[in-house]
Amino acid sequence: MNAAARQYGDRGAQRSLVWSEKVSRILRSLLARYAQEGDAMLQNSHVYVCTICGFVYIGDELPEVCPVCKVPNRKFEEIGGESI
Repeated sequence: MNAAARQYGDRGAQRSLVWSEKVSRILRSLLARYAQEGDAMLQNSHVYVCTICGFVYIGDELPEVCPVCKVPNRKFEEIGGESI
């Protein structure tokens, strides 16, 4: 699909596809880690999701910008325990 977006010069589609590929790799990594650690992985941690690209961050201090789409951290939403 990325090739088709490139062929038609659709930079927005290219950007979205690149972000989704990166986020998919990160999510696979988080799921593998969760399979090993279970709920202990999330204890005493906050879970945030970038509302632009879907990047998931687990930790206490948000990065200044999203490492995937580079938006400021104010675009992250904290996901509560009941949503996980």
